[in-house]
Amino acid sequence: MNALDRLTDSRTASIGLVAGLVMLVLPFTGLLSEFYLGLVISAMVLALFAMSFNLLFGYTGMLSFGHAAYFGTGAYVLALALDGELGFIPGVFESFVPALVLAVLASGVVALVIGFLCVQRGDIYFAILTLALSMMLYETVFTWNDVTGGSDGLTVLVAPIELAGFSVNLVDTGTFYFLTLALLAGSIVLLWRLVNSPYGELLLSIRENPERATMIGIPVKRYQLSSFVIAGLFAGLAGTLFAVRTFIVTPHTLHWSMSAEPVMMTLLGGPSAFVGPIIGAVMFVGLEQALSNITEHWQFGLGLLIVPIVLFFPNGLVGILRGDSGGTVSVRESIAGLLGRESPTTEEDAHE
Repeated sequence: MNALDRLTDSRTASIGLVAGLVMLVLPFTGLLSEFYLGLVISAMVLALFAMSFNLLFGYTGMLSFGHAAYFGTGAYVLALALDGELGFIPGVFESFVPALVLAVLASGVVALVIGFLCVQRGDIYFAILTLALSMMLYETVFTWNDVTGGSDGLTVLVAPIELAGFSVNLVDTGTFYFLTLALLAGSIVLLWRLVNSPYGELLLSIRENPERATMIGIPVKRYQLSSFVIAGLFAGLAGTLFAVRTFIVTPHTLHWSMSAEPVMMTLLGGPSAFVGPIIGAVMFVGLEQALSNITEHWQFGLGLLIVPIVLFFPNGLVGILRGDSGGTVSVRESIAGLLGRESPTTEEDAHE
């Protein structure tokens, strides 16, 4: 690790520590009402969802259109376990913590099955397979009324948790805020360690050139599948938090439109940076709230903002903040390309 890397890591750790402290004291400042505290919780849940997606997309180079399959699985398994509908498992899983662990593991198993099939093909075939298999899961849940409640979904009611003589009520917004913050912080640390380990370096090498990685003896499909399962576990954790937050889980949590949300958040924040999905999730929730106050067609306004970012700033908001090239130059190049002539930058480069 060179001096620049150490400086960057030190600065990132310092910013993360400050952000964590601000989040820790935020509910005590009185700056946010319960409604806006709920929006912060939603942003944290979606940030975890988007980070799990970016492990696949940004670090392994696999674009999944079906990431909601694991998000929804986590939500449904938690709801079923808490309701005691899973008669084949011990009654202890009707408590919140065991039910959460069970739901996350179930998401990992679903990711293992779907991932095993999808990693057999690459590029667009991989993306289509993830979409097709996730929609099969959605259709199963939508039509299996006796178990999943069909289109009405399931109600999620979490009983208070008795912990060291204290009763923890997760229905309370403030209490659930700290639980979500703790799980998000733990997930960030784990994912940070993962992508900065030799394992993360191998994922990056596979993303850059899977054929070359295969030639030097890296079992590419095995690493792609492991990344798929890890991403599924974290997506499942996000799904369980989403279910507790909304008190209900419906087939929408498995729909392709739900899978599109982490894609948009990651592209908005920037897939090339670790914090990109977090920033994208915060912007997504903020824009959704602001635009929905203006018009019911808030998705149209969101699209107007996302399209130019994707076209001209491929590194997202993080890239803009870092001053990465790809902004003005790319716009000029794009316009020159449409007019059928070389851009000024290209000509200057040619003279050099």
